[in-house]
Amino acid sequence: MGKQENSSEETNTLLDTLYQQVSSRCYITSKDNLIKERLEKIIKNALISVKSLLGIPEESFDFSKDGKENELFLNYCMYRWNNRTTKEFENNYMSDILSVRNENEVKYYRSLKEENNE
Repeated sequence: MGKQENSSEETNTLLDTLYQQVSSRCYITSKDNLIKERLEKIIKNALISVKSLLGIPEESFDFSKDGKENELFLNYCMYRWNNRTTKEFENNYMSDILSVRNENEVKYYRSLKEENNE
């Protein structure tokens, strides 16, 4: 199996896990295709938006793992599912967003410093 095939499988597994987590957070039990498509679109957009908000530089960050990032990701998706604006989410979670963003900036600058020292 090639590297790209493996990466594709990992992405699908991550999306499946996130789908389960988000549908649980939003209390979605329906198997309707329109609901599934809408939720999948929210999740795919959230992967980009939340990474940017939190200052996560990794292309393939795993939001399905327990932690602050997962909690913010799920809440972001819940807001979008309920037709709430991104601005509302940002206003209500600003302190959490800034806390995680600061942690990620410190990690990033440490990694740059280590690269320069090598």
